[in-house]
Amino acid sequence: MTNAMPTAAPARPMVPPLIVRLLAHPAAQPVSATSLDEFLALPGVAVLFLWAQPVRHPEVLDVAVVLPELVAHFAREGLALRIGVVDEASEHVLGLRYRMTLRPALIFVRDGAHLGTVHGMHDWQVFIERIGAVLAGASSPGGLEGR
Repeated sequence: MTNAMPTAAPARPMVPPLIVRLLAHPAAQPVSATSLDEFLALPGVAVLFLWAQPVRHPEVLDVAVVLPELVAHFAREGLALRIGVVDEASEHVLGLRYRMTLRPALIFVRDGAHLGTVHGMHDWQVFIERIGAVLAGASSPGGLEGR
């Protein structure tokens, strides 16, 4: 007879409430490494939000709050953006694909082609200018880091 102790399942990381709130936004949906291609196959412009390690990178929570407002701003300009909130388990793979190791990161993709990336938290006008510049640029295949 063995006295083997049952092993506990590995703990799943807790998703911060502000990320949960972002996922409730009508333009947002969860994205993983396995669902990415399907998400990107949809027409139009998508923004992938890399937000892992909010304790190490507290700005990710600030971006999670501002991102819906940025989406609303560009919608008023006639550009609908879809938000793909990348799960923590897939962030490393997607970061490699788009050559982005910094967090938080907003990776912009149009019709499957990478447009560019904006990382960090910024003042409102800086966000608008940087995102506008990325959206105005030409697409690059695959995942090369943008502006």
